[in-house]
Amino acid sequence: MRIEPAIYSFRRRVPTTARLTLQYLTFDDIALYVRQNLTQQPSFCDFTYGHQKQATRLIHMITSKASGIFLWVVLAVQSLAKGLMDGDRVRDLEGQLNEIPSQSEDLFKKVLYGLKGRYFTDAARLFRIYKASQTQGIGFDRGLPLLALDFADEAKLEWTAQQLAMSLTAKEWYRRPTSMKHRLNSRCRGLIEIVPRKKKRGIPWNVKEVNQLVPRANSSETQALKKSSAYGRDLARTTVQYLHRTAKGYLESPGVWEIIENAAATEGVVSPIISLHVANIRL
Repeated sequence: MRIEPAIYSFRRRVPTTARLTLQYLTFDDIALYVRQNLTQQPSFCDFTYGHQKQATRLIHMITSKASGIFLWVVLAVQSLAKGLMDGDRVRDLEGQLNEIPSQSEDLFKKVLYGLKGRYFTDAARLFRIYKASQTQGIGFDRGLPLLALDFADEAKLEWTAQQLAMSLTAKEWYRRPTSMKHRLNSRCRGLIEIVPRKKKRGIPWNVKEVNQLVPRANSSETQALKKSSAYGRDLARTTVQYLHRTAKGYLESPGVWEIIENAAATEGVVSPIISLHVANIRL
């Protein structure tokens, strides 16, 4: 399910300090977000064809139950889209929406424990790297750039000095931050998010337009390669942060953090601090 474009469009209208709550947005704003995302799903379009009133009711149900929590809206849309793909009936879909916790801490728990196997281990590593980046003297006092997170996430002790000093190609400038963005979204599920960045002239990137350039850039078409690389460089410099201070409080609480530490301990990879030093060298 591709919900990113609408999320970024939606977030651009929300102050940074209000990312978790939508108190600055209207009922219609939330309804618009829900419609934009669901109408992109073929299964919802099929459902609407024969159940127009039920589809409208489901959208109203999500909008009404949101209670100002952005993550709840995202999870509700994801749940509804999956249910429709699985052929769920209206009563099943309504039941799924009623099962999504309304309290922030329960919501974070549902997101975290919804991760399975390797995805949970990967998420644990990313959480640990991000927390370590806030340590004084590590070199990320102004925030952890997405590209630094990417380098730290794949850090290896056996890397040679020559490998560490290698510059990124134009294609890698697009590929690496884009891939890391998808990895962060799929593993951390919004608990750690990318802070949107605009082009120097103040015009947001049209991600759909950039994605359409990739096949041409892959064939080394000069203009397409230049533009996709420029987008990648901007994306690489965006920083990451917790969704909200309540997400930080939940994840770094002693009981939850112990689970995260134990999950990451099974990896047998480079520690977060060393990984960040490696990332600093590669930047």
